[in-house]
Amino acid sequence: MNSMEKQSGLLYPLLVVALIFFIIISVKTTVFIINILLFSLILTFLTLPAVNWLKNKGLPYLAAVVIVTIIACLFVLALILLTMYSVHVLVADIPLYQAEFTQRLIDIISILDRFGIQGSALMPASFNLASVIPVVVSSAVNFTDTIVSLFFVAVLTFFMLLEAPKLTERLHTLFSHKQEFLVKMTRMSQYVMDFIVVRTETNLVHGVLFGGILYLIGVHAAILWGILVFLLGYIPYIGLIIASVPAIFFAWLQFGTWGAFAVIVLVCMLNLIVENPVFSYLASLRCRQLLCCSRSFSGDGSLASPVCFLPCRSR
Repeated sequence: MNSMEKQSGLLYPLLVVALIFFIIISVKTTVFIINILLFSLILTFLTLPAVNWLKNKGLPYLAAVVIVTIIACLFVLALILLTMYSVHVLVADIPLYQAEFTQRLIDIISILDRFGIQGSALMPASFNLASVIPVVVSSAVNFTDTIVSLFFVAVLTFFMLLEAPKLTERLHTLFSHKQEFLVKMTRMSQYVMDFIVVRTETNLVHGVLFGGILYLIGVHAAILWGILVFLLGYIPYIGLIIASVPAIFFAWLQFGTWGAFAVIVLVCMLNLIVENPVFSYLASLRCRQLLCCSRSFSGDGSLASPVCFLPCRSR
């Protein structure tokens, strides 16, 4: 009897460990599928207005879906190739960055020595960018996996766009006895779609301006930092901060403290301009309800905004 109790007592922890192990393996196995589904869903929300616009112009729905899917995939592919090229240039110029980084550290050590602070912990030999940058960007240069993922995204987005009208009809049939609920759900889905489109347009403007100005200034890998702003702009509050750190760091490497300060000022000015009048104008092209609620999700920390004072234009 005691041996049976001991065996049952040991069996329970083993089952828990096996379950945890199974969950971890399942998550690692399904993360690829989940990422494909989420990206395809977002791409569907972004392209569905364009499909409806082509349909209203008299183009057959199937042809509109094919055209929009191809254009969207070409845009995503161009963005991926541009990112990979920028990463390749960044990695190739590591010796230049290392030399600049070494000089900046020497300047910092000399300043600390003036105040009697030992700067040996900041010796240039202890910091090797060649061992840091490739590790950070290694996941972004696997071209084969990227193309395979893009293929699955394209196929899934294509069929999602094809099923969008049928899904609406099915919802109307399923909730025919709950008209109020159906109206609210349809309205909410339209708000979500409008917000994703406006957020993407705003991020595109923000990324182009940021990368373009950095390129004119001469900051290393300016195009890559513009793409980073575009992608991380979807993260509220901290997305722009995270995207700005590399640009500030490389501006400091090239131009010193004043270069980093100039980029910080640029980040603040673009955030003030793009996240207020530009975002508000793009939102005003969608609907009044989006104006009233979108500021809560915009990721901008301003206390006041002119969004609710812009006129609503019919689509």
